[in-house]
Order: sequence, then structure tokens, then C-alpha cells
Amino acid sequence: MRISILLTLVAAACGYSVATAQLRCERKPRPDTAAVDLIFQAELSRAERYTEMLMVDTTRATWPMGRLLLRPRHGWKVEPQTLPDWWDDDTLGYFMISVTPEEAPRLRPGSQVLVYMQDRHPAEDIPELVECGIRAAPDTTLGMRLYGPPQWRFTPRSMILAARCGLRLRESTGEIRLTIEPPAARSPYMSVVLFALGRGRPDSVIAPAFGVDTLPRLAPGAYRLWVRSLGYQVGDDTSRLSPGEILCVRARLVLSRVTLTPWP
Repeated sequence: MRISILLTLVAAACGYSVATAQLRCERKPRPDTAAVDLIFQAELSRAERYTEMLMVDTTRATWPMGRLLLRPRHGWKVEPQTLPDWWDDDTLGYFMISVTPEEAPRLRPGSQVLVYMQDRHPAEDIPELVECGIRAAPDTTLGMRLYGPPQWRFTPRSMILAARCGLRLRESTGEIRLTIEPPAARSPYMSVVLFALGRGRPDSVIAPAFGVDTLPRLAPGAYRLWVRSLGYQVGDDTSRLSPGEILCVRARLVLSRVTLTPWP
């Protein structure tokens, strides 16, 4: 019964004028600041179309959706950078939001937008986009003219991305393979430290020599990887290694911003 209702709703949505709905959002007043938990100004870096699918038993329903990759600049109230589940690691820290075609802004990549979200589930830190919650901004100062000085500014962060890339059967140890990005960060001033996190005992430290990209014969367990290079922010993350597992780790380091104060 629920699936049949869902199919009816999907069919009705597909027949609805997307352009009309987009125009309605553009003309609608901006959300009330008291009714939202996150407001931030961002650059629309990329918009993609994809298809959502729901399958229950032998019944399947699909409907069109849009994925927006945003680069936050500054904002008010809750800072989205504190919500790690909303960041797309494979795109160097873009904030990713899925929207219906009706709510997707008619904008080109590089355009400025204001984003309005509400945290309807505070215990889970899962904010949701309010209705018509992505609005076009003519420039980077609109948010400040509407809401005053920003309460936070986005700061790019170094990231450690780990993914299983192999498995050796009947092996009792694991292996970590490391890649450094950007290439300029790979210098004699770079250091890599691997902490084997112990349970009830001091952590052991593994510090490979410069130029060593593969750490073989590691005992199964939890490890914290720490990567540092002169002029870049430190990147660190914790991963668990299973017997026979090969982890491919990418360390994406971001340049440090240093403010120099003139000598009196």
C-alpha cells in the first residue's frame, strides 16, 4: 500500500513543472533566521543529477534528484564544518547536499548561494535543508548585509583518507600504503608517524624513513596516522587494520596560513 502511494507521488512529481517550482522558490521570502539552525554563504562548485531508488520486495520506485557540492565561505549559527558526515572527502572537503529538482537553484558553477538548514534531530546532528533553503546571492557580501558580521569562517583542513585496496588471504598481518598530495608537500621536511593504539598499555610508535611509502607486516589493530610537512597543516586520522588487509591511505595536506606581524 505504501509503495503504491509512493509511486503515485513520484508520478505526480515527475509531471509537475520543475521550472515553475524553481521560480516559486526564487520569489519566496527568505527563511526566518529564528526558525533555522545553520546559515552560511557558499560557492556552488558543481551540480550533478542522479536517480534515487527505493526497492521493497519486487516493487521498485525511482525519482530524479540533484547533488550540490558547495564550498562554504562564512556563516552564522552552527558551523557546518563541525558536522563531519556532511563532508565529501573525495572532493577535498566540499559540503554536499542532495535536493529535489524543484529546489535546485538555476545557477551556474561558481555562483554564490545562501544555505538555510534546520537541525530537526539534535541528538544525531543531522540538519535538513528547509523548504527553498538554497537561495541565490549576487555577491559574497549579501549574507553580511542581511545578518551582520560572520560568526565563523571556513578554514580548509588537511585530510587523511583511508580505504581498503587489497586483501591477502591466510595472512596474519596487514599493510598500509601511503600517498602524499600535493606533490610539493613531499619534501625532506615531511614526517610520517604511525601510532599503534594499545589497549591498557602505552601506544607504540612507528616512524618510517623519508621516502618509505609502504608499511608492511603490521599487527592487526587500531592505528593513528600522523603526517606533517613544513608549511602545511598536520593531517591525522585513526583506522583499524584487519589480518591480511591492505589499506591505501591518501594524505591531502593543506597549506598553513601564517600571519606575520611587523616588528615595532
